[in-house]
Amino acid sequence: MEMPGTPPPYADVAQLAWAVLLLEQARHLFKEAETSCRTLTAPGTAVEHEAGLALLTAGASEAAVTMASALGFATAGLDAKAGWKLRSARDLGNLPAGISRTDRPLEPAVTEALLLVRQVAEVYNHDTVREIDDALAAGAPTWPPPERDAYGREHGHRI
Repeated sequence: MEMPGTPPPYADVAQLAWAVLLLEQARHLFKEAETSCRTLTAPGTAVEHEAGLALLTAGASEAAVTMASALGFATAGLDAKAGWKLRSARDLGNLPAGISRTDRPLEPAVTEALLLVRQVAEVYNHDTVREIDDALAAGAPTWPPPERDAYGREHGHRI
Protein backbone atom coordinates (compact mmCIF):
# COMPACT_ATOMS: atom_id res chain seq x y z
CA MET A 1 0.00 0.00 0.00
CA GLU A 2 1.22 3.45 -0.88
CA MET A 3 2.22 5.57 2.10
CA PRO A 4 1.09 9.18 2.24
CA GLY A 5 3.82 11.66 1.47
CA THR A 6 4.31 15.11 0.11
CA PRO A 7 1.82 15.49 -2.72
CA PRO A 8 3.33 16.23 -6.12
CA PRO A 9 2.29 19.53 -7.77
CA TYR A 10 -0.52 17.87 -9.76
CA ALA A 11 -2.15 16.70 -6.53
CA ASP A 12 -3.00 20.20 -5.34
CA VAL A 13 -6.29 19.39 -3.63
CA ALA A 14 -7.73 22.91 -3.85
CA GLN A 15 -6.90 23.10 -7.56
CA LEU A 16 -8.46 19.69 -8.23
CA ALA A 17 -11.62 20.69 -6.33
CA TRP A 18 -11.81 23.89 -8.39
CA ALA A 19 -11.44 21.88 -11.61
CA VAL A 20 -14.19 19.44 -10.59
CA LEU A 21 -16.53 22.32 -9.78
CA LEU A 22 -15.93 24.05 -13.12
CA LEU A 23 -16.30 20.83 -15.10
CA GLU A 24 -19.55 20.01 -13.32
CA GLN A 25 -20.89 23.51 -14.05
CA ALA A 26 -19.89 23.04 -17.70
CA ARG A 27 -21.63 19.65 -17.80
CA HIS A 28 -24.82 21.26 -16.51
CA LEU A 29 -24.68 23.99 -19.16
CA PHE A 30 -23.97 21.50 -21.96
CA LYS A 31 -26.88 19.35 -20.78
CA GLU A 32 -29.14 22.41 -20.72
CA ALA A 33 -28.19 23.20 -24.34
CA GLU A 34 -28.61 19.56 -25.35
CA THR A 35 -32.10 19.39 -23.82
CA SER A 36 -33.24 22.63 -25.44
CA CYS A 37 -31.82 21.47 -28.78
CA ARG A 38 -33.94 18.33 -28.66
CA THR A 39 -37.11 20.28 -27.95
CA LEU A 40 -36.49 23.04 -30.50
CA THR A 41 -35.22 21.19 -33.56
CA ALA A 42 -37.40 19.34 -36.00
CA PRO A 43 -36.85 15.61 -36.36
CA GLY A 44 -34.03 14.84 -38.78
CA THR A 45 -32.39 18.26 -38.56
CA ALA A 46 -29.30 19.30 -36.70
CA VAL A 47 -28.19 15.70 -36.19
CA GLU A 48 -24.50 16.61 -35.95
CA HIS A 49 -25.27 19.54 -33.64
CA GLU A 50 -27.27 17.35 -31.30
CA ALA A 51 -24.55 14.68 -31.41
CA GLY A 52 -21.96 17.33 -30.64
CA LEU A 53 -23.90 18.56 -27.62
CA ALA A 54 -24.28 14.98 -26.38
CA LEU A 55 -20.49 14.48 -26.74
CA LEU A 56 -19.82 17.72 -24.87
CA THR A 57 -22.16 16.71 -22.05
CA ALA A 58 -20.65 13.24 -21.78
CA GLY A 59 -17.10 14.57 -22.06
CA ALA A 60 -17.57 17.15 -19.31
CA SER A 61 -19.23 14.52 -17.12
CA GLU A 62 -16.44 12.00 -17.69
CA ALA A 63 -13.76 14.61 -17.04
CA ALA A 64 -15.47 15.78 -13.82
CA VAL A 65 -15.80 12.23 -12.50
CA THR A 66 -12.20 11.34 -13.35
CA MET A 67 -10.92 14.60 -11.86
CA ALA A 68 -13.04 13.95 -8.72
CA SER A 69 -11.45 10.53 -8.47
CA ALA A 70 -7.99 12.15 -8.68
CA LEU A 71 -9.11 14.56 -5.95
CA GLY A 72 -10.16 11.67 -3.74
CA PHE A 73 -6.86 9.85 -4.20
CA ALA A 74 -4.88 13.07 -3.58
CA THR A 75 -6.89 13.76 -0.42
CA ALA A 76 -6.14 10.24 0.79
CA GLY A 77 -2.44 10.75 0.13
CA LEU A 78 -2.34 8.20 -2.68
CA ASP A 79 -0.24 10.38 -4.93
CA ALA A 80 0.59 7.81 -7.60
CA LYS A 81 -3.08 6.93 -8.09
CA ALA A 82 -4.03 10.61 -8.09
CA GLY A 83 -1.43 11.24 -10.80
CA TRP A 84 -2.68 8.31 -12.87
CA LYS A 85 -6.30 9.53 -12.69
CA LEU A 86 -5.28 13.08 -13.46
CA ARG A 87 -3.32 11.99 -16.53
CA SER A 88 -6.43 10.23 -17.82
CA ALA A 89 -8.58 13.29 -17.01
CA ARG A 90 -6.32 15.65 -18.96
CA ASP A 91 -7.99 14.75 -22.23
CA LEU A 92 -11.13 16.30 -20.74
CA GLY A 93 -13.36 13.58 -22.06
CA ASN A 94 -14.30 13.70 -25.71
CA LEU A 95 -14.76 17.45 -25.79
CA PRO A 96 -12.88 18.17 -29.04
CA ALA A 97 -15.16 15.85 -31.03
CA GLY A 98 -18.22 17.55 -29.58
CA ILE A 99 -16.90 21.05 -30.18
CA SER A 100 -16.29 20.36 -33.85
CA ARG A 101 -19.92 19.32 -34.47
CA THR A 102 -21.83 22.17 -32.84
CA ASP A 103 -23.59 24.78 -34.97
CA ARG A 104 -22.44 28.36 -35.08
CA PRO A 105 -23.09 30.80 -33.65
CA LEU A 106 -22.71 28.84 -30.43
CA GLU A 107 -25.55 29.06 -27.96
CA PRO A 108 -24.75 31.22 -24.91
CA ALA A 109 -24.83 28.18 -22.58
CA VAL A 110 -22.36 26.32 -24.82
CA THR A 111 -20.03 29.32 -25.00
CA GLU A 112 -20.17 29.76 -21.23
CA ALA A 113 -19.48 26.05 -20.68
CA LEU A 114 -16.55 26.09 -23.12
CA LEU A 115 -15.05 29.04 -21.27
CA LEU A 116 -15.32 27.11 -17.99
CA VAL A 117 -13.63 24.08 -19.55
CA ARG A 118 -11.00 26.39 -21.04
CA GLN A 119 -10.06 27.58 -17.55
CA VAL A 120 -9.45 23.97 -16.49
CA ALA A 121 -7.56 23.25 -19.71
CA GLU A 122 -5.25 26.22 -19.08
CA VAL A 123 -3.98 24.32 -16.04
CA TYR A 124 -4.12 20.72 -17.25
CA ASN A 125 -4.18 20.47 -21.07
CA HIS A 126 -3.02 23.27 -23.35
CA ASP A 127 -4.05 21.41 -26.51
CA THR A 128 -7.67 21.68 -25.38
CA VAL A 129 -7.22 25.44 -24.88
CA ARG A 130 -6.26 25.75 -28.56
CA GLU A 131 -9.18 23.55 -29.65
CA ILE A 132 -11.64 25.65 -27.65
CA ASP A 133 -10.18 28.89 -29.00
CA ASP A 134 -10.47 27.52 -32.54
CA ALA A 135 -14.09 26.47 -31.90
CA LEU A 136 -15.02 29.86 -30.48
CA ALA A 137 -13.47 31.58 -33.52
CA ALA A 138 -14.95 29.21 -36.13
CA GLY A 139 -17.79 30.51 -38.25
CA ALA A 140 -19.16 27.01 -38.91
CA PRO A 141 -18.85 23.49 -37.53
CA THR A 142 -15.65 21.76 -38.57
CA TRP A 143 -17.22 18.28 -38.65
CA PRO A 144 -18.29 16.70 -40.86
CA PRO A 145 -15.78 17.96 -43.40
CA PRO A 146 -17.25 19.13 -46.71
CA GLU A 147 -15.41 16.38 -48.59
CA ARG A 148 -17.33 13.74 -46.60
CA ASP A 149 -20.62 14.86 -48.13
CA ALA A 150 -19.09 15.10 -51.61
CA TYR A 151 -17.67 11.58 -51.26
CA GLY A 152 -21.07 10.27 -50.14
CA ARG A 153 -22.89 11.85 -53.06
CA GLU A 154 -20.32 10.52 -55.53
CA HIS A 155 -20.77 6.99 -54.19
CA GLY A 156 -24.55 7.09 -53.94
CA HIS A 157 -24.78 7.26 -50.15
CA ARG A 158 -27.70 8.95 -48.49
CA ILE A 159 -26.45 12.08 -46.77
